[in-house]
Amino acid sequence: MISPFTKFITVILVFFISFGSVITNGYKDKNIETVTKNITDGILSGSLGTFSSSDLKNAADIIAAAVFDDDGAAYFPDVDYESLERANWSPSKHLARTERLAVLYRLETDETLKAEYRDMIFALLDYWVKVDPQSDNWWYNRLSTPNVLGEIGVLMRDDLSRKQIRKLAVICGRGCYTVSPVLNDHTGANAIDLSMSSIKFGALTGSRAAIKKAAKVVSGELNYSS
Repeated sequence: MISPFTKFITVILVFFISFGSVITNGYKDKNIETVTKNITDGILSGSLGTFSSSDLKNAADIIAAAVFDDDGAAYFPDVDYESLERANWSPSKHLARTERLAVLYRLETDETLKAEYRDMIFALLDYWVKVDPQSDNWWYNRLSTPNVLGEIGVLMRDDLSRKQIRKLAVICGRGCYTVSPVLNDHTGANAIDLSMSSIKFGALTGSRAAIKKAAKVVSGELNYSS
């Protein structure tokens, strides 16, 4: 579980990172734009596998499975958002389905359908940010959720407002080296996955530091031999 103090610190750090990226034109950095484009193109073409796979593949099925809350946020009744399970964590379905819809949104050419998909994606993101599901397994809180939510953020970045980006970044920041220093002790596959979520955080927020740190970690994990 992510403690209230950690949540508070993350909010503060994300605010300053976002503010700093605006001042330094991080949102318009050509290198960051290249990273963002590579992630987006890779996911849309299928050459870059998503961190998690959705059980529902068709946009109509995803939309039909969702219902709206009183405030306009959308959720899936078959998902247990209060689950603390350490394996097969039910809330992960929500993000996987949302990302699948984001992929279909980017591939769709019909403007009416695109608008329907976009509105549902925003509603699903609103619900996730509102309830902020947590698992008893750190892997979901620090790796899975930041990676999948980061991919959604990158796919939808051009449609998101700065306010929406900051809200997503607070949760994605839990899996980013420059926001959560506690992650620095991880090695091996976990370090690589954290580097992936850090890169997505950097692409979403315009943070050069996050991407540079991730690249450094990956480089340190590579072993060279004859």
